[in-house]
Amino acid sequence: MSDAMQFPNSNMPSGGGKPAPEPEYHGRPDRGPISGPDADNLTYPSLSNQGLVTVEFPLPNTNGMEKTEKILARNVGAHISTQVERSFRISPDEASATLNWYTGVCQGTDLLDSGSLAHMAKLSRQFASASDPAEFYVTNVEPFLVSLTSRRR
Repeated sequence: MSDAMQFPNSNMPSGGGKPAPEPEYHGRPDRGPISGPDADNLTYPSLSNQGLVTVEFPLPNTNGMEKTEKILARNVGAHISTQVERSFRISPDEASATLNWYTGVCQGTDLLDSGSLAHMAKLSRQFASASDPAEFYVTNVEPFLVSLTSRRR
């Protein structure tokens, strides 16, 4: 008798020494295998529809250094809102510069549609010239940023 385990009462058919069949994805890319250029940048196709795609933004104020931040595509608006609020601790001008920076970064990516980009640029200009930047941010900019949805989900 061999050293392998024997299951004489099992209802499962024997494999007959054949390998398991390959999975079928039926042409659905959201159910396909994990793909990505390297281990740090894996893309899970079934999660991409939920906005779990990672994007890299260059950091503002890095003085020419190539530093980036990784964020989820679905969190772009909330991330920008958080960064602008942090900049308010320094000054309203810094908050305006931060919003302007992220407006330019979003225009250089394929994350937002043209209407959202145009509205974001308009809000950025109005924010820079507002008489009360804090109130303008709370009433106009923050609701827009929080409502942003990425095209790359």
